[in-house]
Amino acid sequence: MITNAPDTPVSPLRQRMIEDMNLRFARKTQCDYVNHVALCHLSCTSLGYRDSERFASLPD
Repeated sequence: MITNAPDTPVSPLRQRMIEDMNLRFARKTQCDYVNHVALCHLSCTSLGYRDSERFASLPD
């Protein structure tokens, strides 16, 4: 089950996502999702302008 730190303010959108994930997904699925999102964020923040140009030029 995904939870927040006790004294951490939570936006309504984040709270809804947490509630939805707790209702719909098993704990392992939630952990996998959070890990993949974290990896995506790391790789996306390390991309440069040329990387985004290459991605934009890929066929649909």
